[in-house]
Amino acid sequence: MRKRKGQSRSRDHDIASVEAALRRAALRAREEARRAGLKIPVYRNGRIVEVWPEEIRKPADAELSVRLHLSHSSKEREER
Repeated sequence: MRKRKGQSRSRDHDIASVEAALRRAALRAREEARRAGLKIPVYRNGRIVEVWPEEIRKPADAELSVRLHLSHSSKEREER
């Protein structure tokens, strides 16, 4: 099957959107667990363990990238 022009750019955008959505979901899950006083199951060293949300390591720029994506998405909707 042949690729159409612009198809790879569209796919790259879709992949970036999925990554941003997963980051937002993870951030929200940590926030909900923190508010509810619950641990979160995570995969570490070949095992699933429960840890407090504060113990989960996240990239320093994760929250920033989520905010940038949200502002970018709202601009796209305005342009439509």
